Amino acid sequence: MGDFYYKGAYVSQDYQKAAHYYEIGCEQIDGEGCFKVGYLYATGTGKSIDMAKAGEYFLKSCEMDNALGCGALAYLYENPEGSEHDYYKAKNYYEKSCNLGSGDSCLVMGKYYLNGQSVDKDEKSHANTLEKPVIWEIGKVALCRESVR
Repeated sequence: MGDFYYKGAYVSQDYQKAAHYYEIGCEQIDGEGCFKVGYLYATGTGKSIDMAKAGEYFLKSCEMDNALGCGALAYLYENPEGSEHDYYKAKNYYEKSCNLGSGDSCLVMGKYYLNGQSVDKDEKSHANTLEKPVIWEIGKVALCRESVR
C-alpha cells in the first residue's frame, strides 16, 4: 500500500501516507518497509531529514536481511554527516549486502579489496567479489565474470 501512495499509483500521491504504511510493514518484520522508511528520512521525502533515524531503519532492514538496507547503512558509515568515517563497519555492511545480492555493494567491495581499504589488499578476493553474479534492483544480471574480462 505504501508504494501506491509513494508513486501516486491508483491513489493521490501522499508521502506521509506512504511512510505510515512503510512503518506498518517494518513493524511487521518487513525489511523492505524498514528500508523505505529509512530512505524517506534520509531524503526528507514525507519526513524531516534525520540521518540518525534513517540509520536506525536501515539497521533494522539489514537485520532482516534486506540487501538495500545493508547497503544504505554501509553508505552512511562510509559517508557520515558530522562524524568520523567507519570504513570497517561500512565494509562489513557492504559485504553482507553483496552476499544478499546487491550489485552496487559487490562493486564497492571489489574496490575495497583492490585498494586495501579496511581489508588486506588482496587481488584474489577482489576478483572473487567481482566474479559473483550480481543482481541489480531491476532484477537483471548486470555483472558476471565474462563482462569483467
